[in-house]
Amino acid sequence: MAVLKNNPNRELPEGIEKTEMAGVFQCRLPVLWSDLDANGHLNNGRYQSYLDEARMQAFDSAGMGVAVMRAKSQGPVIYEANLRYRCPVEHPESLTILTWLESTNRSRGLIRQEIYRVSDQRLACEASFQGIFMDFQRGRPINFPESFLDAFGLA
Repeated sequence: MAVLKNNPNRELPEGIEKTEMAGVFQCRLPVLWSDLDANGHLNNGRYQSYLDEARMQAFDSAGMGVAVMRAKSQGPVIYEANLRYRCPVEHPESLTILTWLESTNRSRGLIRQEIYRVSDQRLACEASFQGIFMDFQRGRPINFPESFLDAFGLA
């Protein structure tokens, strides 16, 4: 069980489907056969792609999708990624990915993600990402928008 720093009194639920906590975004993605390695497991390099997709879906739900980022010329940039693999993922399988912004310090933030196998709800991967919110035209960090922080339960 992971406890959310931005909501320390509530734990992630046993039944992942019940995840309706403010600031925790959930998506489900199928494991593609072409993403397996020679051992028949999800290739460790492909976890990053699944996490990227879930993160972008969460950002879109928080009002900061790709179209908004392009229009405003601003958005989050990841500068550090840490992944811990907990159990293998095989095909066929679907994954539930939880994404939340754990903490921020003006323009910097810590994003957490967890990947669960749908078949048995077992934790397959834990990930953390350090990011910075950037003005792309100026190439400088800026503060996270209040609406973005609010969507992640941190405003």
